[in-house]
Amino acid sequence: MGMRLGKDSLSDVLSRIGNTPLTPRGAEAPDELCYAAENPFEQTWVVFGAGARGKWELLTHFRVLSAAPAGLTCRRTPLITASLATDSGIHKGMSLEDLQTKLGAPSEAEGGHLVFAGTGQTLRAILENDRLTAFEIVAN
Repeated sequence: MGMRLGKDSLSDVLSRIGNTPLTPRGAEAPDELCYAAENPFEQTWVVFGAGARGKWELLTHFRVLSAAPAGLTCRRTPLITASLATDSGIHKGMSLEDLQTKLGAPSEAEGGHLVFAGTGQTLRAILENDRLTAFEIVAN
């Protein structure tokens, strides 16, 4: 989808993907936009957020989820599919082995929750049966 943390804004997301309600979270939490796969059987949701680091306008994180996020209204769109991947090839369903090949060893691991700290961004991953089911990428 071409969205870049720290470069693109919530307005860019709205213009590229379409209107969806902005969910303001308050002074400490980021404002977020949520989109869902048009086909509900694909079970994919993407949340874009802009927090204090991005002056509540530039993207500071995004999440790719396998379940609807609580408290957000998500617009269904054909642009969101289960095969959605980052520019570096991270996608739901990839194996732990493939994830570690791309990112190295996790800096934190507890059960199915892994953290990969990289230069400029951190990836938080949730795995079930050694497969990626959800992830969040946060700008450092």
